Amino acid sequence: MQEHQQVASSEVNVHVSSHKSKNIVLFVIILLLLGVVGVGAYYLGKTEFNIEFSRRKPDQTKNEPEFKDDRLTPTQGLEPTVAPISGELKRLDRDLALFKVLNPSDSMIESHVYYEAGKLSGEWEVYTRIVAIRSQEGPGLPETYILATKDFQEYVLNDSANKTTRYQETDWESPLYLLDQGKVVKTAVFDSSLPEVINLNDQYVLYYSGLLTQYQETNKRDQYGNTIAEYHLKNDLSNFQPLSSPVSHLKMFFEPAHIDQSYIDEMPPETQAIMRSKANYILGDTNVIVVDSIGVPAIYSLTTPDAIKLTKQAEVSHGQKRLQYQEALKKYEAGEISDYPQYPESPGIPDLGFDRNVIIAESDHSFFDTYQTAFPSACALATPGTVVKVQDNDLEQIGTVFGLPLFRLKAEQHDLNKLAYQN
Repeated sequence: MQEHQQVASSEVNVHVSSHKSKNIVLFVIILLLLGVVGVGAYYLGKTEFNIEFSRRKPDQTKNEPEFKDDRLTPTQGLEPTVAPISGELKRLDRDLALFKVLNPSDSMIESHVYYEAGKLSGEWEVYTRIVAIRSQEGPGLPETYILATKDFQEYVLNDSANKTTRYQETDWESPLYLLDQGKVVKTAVFDSSLPEVINLNDQYVLYYSGLLTQYQETNKRDQYGNTIAEYHLKNDLSNFQPLSSPVSHLKMFFEPAHIDQSYIDEMPPETQAIMRSKANYILGDTNVIVVDSIGVPAIYSLTTPDAIKLTKQAEVSHGQKRLQYQEALKKYEAGEISDYPQYPESPGIPDLGFDRNVIIAESDHSFFDTYQTAFPSACALATPGTVVKVQDNDLEQIGTVFGLPLFRLKAEQHDLNKLAYQN
């Protein structure tokens, strides 16, 4: 069997059927770009599920606000519940000063936005939930954090991903790289109403990947007269399609693809044809927007329990590799070694992508090493799978992934094949 070393792509194709209610049903098909001997072709992994899942009883695990002696070590072994938040969402007009000033000599004005986001419950009932947003200084989405405070003087960071223990404070992947420890004095795992994982059924789960924000220019200007922009929570979801939710106090939405026709009209004719073909197939992406009881919107990645397990394992080794990288970097800067150390790749957020070693093929096929999205939308951003229109009779099964059936497109000249290579 011929082996391919290049990275391939994956897509999630979703049939969207409207109902008389406001809910829609999604049938998911994972479309994969694979290699075959002699030619390149797409293969598809296919499975169906209905977002109208049976309601599950929320996890009743109690969450005690216990702290270890180490001021910045998260409480271990606590699983967040999914209890509703009380109160209201309110943007604050003052700077809580939760972020460090990384470059005091830099003239760039950093954009920080804060929200008071309701009261926590149970043992945390005396705490107010805080949302903090810091815009990136370069390309990429903003950093978002959920914290809790009793007095607006000291704050507790919700660190359900345990990044403060996996990474050193000086590591940019640690939340403490940006947050001021004079204000953020503890980290813990508490019920933020937006849990790390939401179970959909035995095959699929949603994984928290951050808060949903929107770019907006302000009337402020820097010393050079440039307009200062900021990111704030995106609360207008009127153009999103509602999904049924397995958790009573959490609303779920699908964001349809938006095609800017005026932008397409400015492209060369051959590019316009490609974009029009995309518009005929692409419906959106596989992220699900989850909104809690007072309106805080979050982005969740559609994934599988097995993908989460593999990501968690990769995170452990990644933390160790990061320490090795930092030690090697010190040696390079000191002139002890001549080769600049290679930065270890981050595992990222679990999604519908996977590696070749988890594919169980029914026949002798050649596969790429890694499968992710076939239609990336931008550089410097993590891109989820894409929801596209495809017919069941266009597919044939070739194996399984994580116990789910794996299919391919029968026709090598299918428009989706062509679009991925033209992307």
